Amino acid sequence: MKNGLEKRTDHFVERIRREDVNLHGFILSVNGREKVKAYYEPFREGEPHRMYSVSKTMTACAVGMLMDEGKVGLDDHITDYFQDLFPDQVSPYLQHQTLRDMLRMATCYRQTAYRGYVDERAVGFISGTYSIEDEFDSYIAALQGLQVEELLKVKQAQYDRFAAAK
Repeated sequence: MKNGLEKRTDHFVERIRREDVNLHGFILSVNGREKVKAYYEPFREGEPHRMYSVSKTMTACAVGMLMDEGKVGLDDHITDYFQDLFPDQVSPYLQHQTLRDMLRMATCYRQTAYRGYVDERAVGFISGTYSIEDEFDSYIAALQGLQVEELLKVKQAQYDRFAAAK
């Protein structure tokens, strides 16, 4: 006869199979003691494989633990931490970012001066409405007028990768 933990684990594994979830594996620990461990083909214990966005989950868990300990709050500004990693002149946009914004991968602003323009041009470049070869320089010049130098560096790097791949 199975105990409650075994029944719940079996239910979990069956649901993963039924919903065709691409689960690499899992380890269930209770009070620090390993109770169940499983890996699914082609993944094996001890064999490296890509974890993609797991760092976001781990970061959220770490922030949650720090919140439980009263060391941080969701409405704390990100610039309250890691001061040694910021430049001498911190952007006012970054100064207003909170841990909540960062965990949601969002901005503290509903709209930025360049957001509509960037979104519209991105769709245009992808759809072919705008020629990336002919109109990218004017796009960059317009962004310079909006004083978004860091964004320009990212966009230029994107274009350079595009051009190198041709």
